[in-house]
Amino acid sequence: MSSEHVRDELLQMYVDSRLDATESAAVRQHLLTCRVCSSAHFSLTQLDRGLRSLPTERLASDFSSRVMTKLSIAPRSPFLFKAIENMAYVFGLMIVLGIMLTAFVLTGAVSMEQFAESRTVVNSFTDSMSLHLRSAIDALTLTLETYLPFVFRHSSMKVAAMATVVIGMLALIDRIVRRRVL
Repeated sequence: MSSEHVRDELLQMYVDSRLDATESAAVRQHLLTCRVCSSAHFSLTQLDRGLRSLPTERLASDFSSRVMTKLSIAPRSPFLFKAIENMAYVFGLMIVLGIMLTAFVLTGAVSMEQFAESRTVVNSFTDSMSLHLRSAIDALTLTLETYLPFVFRHSSMKVAAMATVVIGMLALIDRIVRRRVL
């Protein structure tokens, strides 16, 4: 290291005591023989001492929210809240469409025979979805019964365990979507 200068990053790591013993000894030995690096080390050390001697400021507890408000950045809603909010729109739309369909059928503008084919498609889809949902619930129940047999002695505990697992899964999805560290 004596034939070349110490890189700035390595010198900063030396000042911050972030080098292992071997690297630290090599940099220290180089600083004894190189005036350029020794001067840079002195400057970094003085800067570090000066920065550490500055008083620290405490921020108000609402500082972040005030900055976000001034930047016009709305606080993020949790994933579960967004999902429920979007489902509310879907249910509202379904209610409006149901009322409109009922009005059309009652006034005779549309006959029920026109919906027979659509009803068959919807029924097969809902049957398929309920079958998949039932198999997922059965698999979850089997897993819980295997690993937590004491919970399933009473039916009330079974419901509580299933609810706990579902809530935990929703919380995990929320954390993954929001990219928070677990």
